[in-house]
Amino acid sequence: MSPARRSHLAVILEVAVATLLLVVLCAPPSSASSKLPADFKRCRADDPDISGCLRLAVEDAFRKMKNGIASLGVLPVDPLKVDRIKINQGQGNVNINMDLRNMTIFGLAATRMTNYSADIASGILRTESLTPALRMEFNHVVSGRILLLPIRGAGPGSIVLNEVVTHHYLKSTPKTKKDGKTYWTLQQYKVKFVPKTISMDLKGLFGDEGRLGGQLNTFLNQNALTIFEEIGGAFEDAFGAVFKDITNRVFSKVPLNEIFIQPK
Repeated sequence: MSPARRSHLAVILEVAVATLLLVVLCAPPSSASSKLPADFKRCRADDPDISGCLRLAVEDAFRKMKNGIASLGVLPVDPLKVDRIKINQGQGNVNINMDLRNMTIFGLAATRMTNYSADIASGILRTESLTPALRMEFNHVVSGRILLLPIRGAGPGSIVLNEVVTHHYLKSTPKTKKDGKTYWTLQQYKVKFVPKTISMDLKGLFGDEGRLGGQLNTFLNQNALTIFEEIGGAFEDAFGAVFKDITNRVFSKVPLNEIFIQPK
């Protein structure tokens, strides 16, 4: 999507969501380590293959934290709850207003990390992951045009990203607080989705479940990748906003020298 088109995506996100796995798995090895499950993998700051260590540790954490960890105040990551994503796309082949509420996201626990790059000195983390199926269920209100066809309606719906590769980019800067300790402040969290296929199901199109709504859903699925090229940036911005918000909440409390196990 071009920057011009992306600028027309208005994303409203109200978050009711739990944790960012990278931060939790790297939580302090001292006092907080007693609160972490003993079987969690941890990484040392001086590990010559810290990127490889983090790749395995994050993947392991996705599986173990599926149902949350009450002792850490971690809510379930699968399913993941998002209150609202609102999309106003006014250019190109897709001219649409979508209001998606009470969204539940399934499938994150099956995520496999395929690549990880960590530059602690620069505060830059990059990762690539593969999720077999990322399913989003929601209540929708939609209106507009898609590839010249009108669309309107309201009701339950779902979007499934199949075999989705997700690219993450995190940029943090260090800040020394009054306690003399250095903390990371996250400046950027960018997410890019690259799904292999997409399926959509929007109920209540044109006010009923009849022939017209069914035909439009068929059309949406036949053109799903093209449509997602236009509106996918809104979902990427939404996920990035979730993870940035939660990450900063944790980074603001956990000193940098406790996030990564320091050499003795």
